[in-house]
Amino acid sequence: MSRISAVLDSCVLYPFYVRDTLLCAAEEGLYQPIWSEKIFSDATSNLVKDGRMSLEKATSFENKIKKAFPEAMVSPPDELAQIMTNSPEDRHVMACAVFGEAEIIVTDNLRDFQPKDIELWHKKAMSADNFLTYLYELFPDQMIKVVHRQAKAKTKPPTTISELLDILDRSTSNFANNIRYHEKKWELAKVIQKVVHIFGRESSDGKKYLEGNQYCIWIDKQSVGITSKSCGRDILRICGKQANSYLALKDMIIFEKFMKEVESSECKVER
Repeated sequence: MSRISAVLDSCVLYPFYVRDTLLCAAEEGLYQPIWSEKIFSDATSNLVKDGRMSLEKATSFENKIKKAFPEAMVSPPDELAQIMTNSPEDRHVMACAVFGEAEIIVTDNLRDFQPKDIELWHKKAMSADNFLTYLYELFPDQMIKVVHRQAKAKTKPPTTISELLDILDRSTSNFANNIRYHEKKWELAKVIQKVVHIFGRESSDGKKYLEGNQYCIWIDKQSVGITSKSCGRDILRICGKQANSYLALKDMIIFEKFMKEVESSECKVER
């Protein structure tokens, strides 16, 4: 499998903890970051303007990042940006993706990258949250390692994994929850499998399921899952070692209670 390449827009290079997670994942070799001088200067100038960094610190930061990722910098010609059709203020980002041959544009300004403007170039725009979640789904163990290393590096002040995830939760909540519930969702899948196997109904397609007011839990030959009845989509699907999870905090609170009730009923049966 060839390494993913992704343009990091200035808006995802601005917030400290999101930027740090994205760059730590790149350091781990999980994807190749791409940017241009304009993208980087937009990010650093905004950090200076908003008082997040001094000019001296911003220059030092920029030099350090460029040294750490020498292959990330590309210089798309102005003529390429001029033929892009997405939002004018972000055409240089689109040109960077085309010139740098990046498959993905990581941006929290998704409205500036409409499908009709980027699909022609075979590109995909993803929010920072969705991109980090995508990396987690591809490389779960490595992304757990990334977050642990990130927390360990924070010494002023010291930051625990839990504290780091609470911070990431503000802007990358789905990713943070995937890390937070990494082990728990595998335990949950085992409980679902056991309960549905005993009490579930069989559908015409061979799937066994059990419905409640808010969720439908189910199993088939390859997968275990939870479907949310409010949005009609799978919020957990586990197939072998692959897990796609969109479990929010409120979902996990409910299912942790469910797991405890199953465990309690099993203890009563054993007695």
